[in-house]
Amino acid sequence: MALMLISGEGVLSLAVYYWMVANAILGAFNMLPFGPLDGRKIKAWSEPVFWVFLTIFIGLVYLTIIPSGQALLLG
Repeated sequence: MALMLISGEGVLSLAVYYWMVANAILGAFNMLPFGPLDGRKIKAWSEPVFWVFLTIFIGLVYLTIIPSGQALLLG
């Protein structure tokens, strides 16, 4: 990890990784169908579209948080 932070490419890839994780979590949270969040508005407009987007964002959270080598080996 320390070597990754020393090189410029490591810092950039680490920053992009954390940005992707934060974006995926924020997107999934925003799709919750409560209060002023977008999930409530989308669910009121079209429930199938709501479930598709919620599934996509939960999948993105799953793929960004769990290391790629372990994502398929959860058993």
